[in-house]
Amino acid sequence: MAVALWCVLAARLLPVLVVFVAKSDPRLDVHNPRDVHALQTGLRKRAYGTHLNGLEAFPLFAAAVIVATLKGVPQSLLDWAAGAWLLVRLGYTAAYLCDLARIRPALWALSVILSVAIFLLPARRYLGTGCAAVCPMKNAFRGHPESLESTASVAERSM
Repeated sequence: MAVALWCVLAARLLPVLVVFVAKSDPRLDVHNPRDVHALQTGLRKRAYGTHLNGLEAFPLFAAAVIVATLKGVPQSLLDWAAGAWLLVRLGYTAAYLCDLARIRPALWALSVILSVAIFLLPARRYLGTGCAAVCPMKNAFRGHPESLESTASVAERSM
């Protein structure tokens, strides 16, 4: 299985692993397990925050990887991008847990940018080509001799 798909699994499991820190609170009431988080401070509160943020970040990333996979993005490029996203999210999680509030927003923003970039990877073949990407005569614009001949014959017939 592709590295990118393993990254999707890891991205979904990361918030689950982090929440164990918050759930290890002795005040946890299993009948109302979310109530304790309002009373938490320090590391446990930050662990719950990073858990929630991980759950929020996951859908965009997972959708981006699935779209890129279905659209035939080269696997090595997709694997690299998904791995980069996962590393950034691991850094974000560590920054959140260690209360490194100054770098956390930058890591969060970078993870969103990477998710969007992964989503847009299938469009890379159309970027920078202008009309040639969608024009029926695109080969004529790229200077292929066979298309120039057919373009010339079309022009002669129309005269």
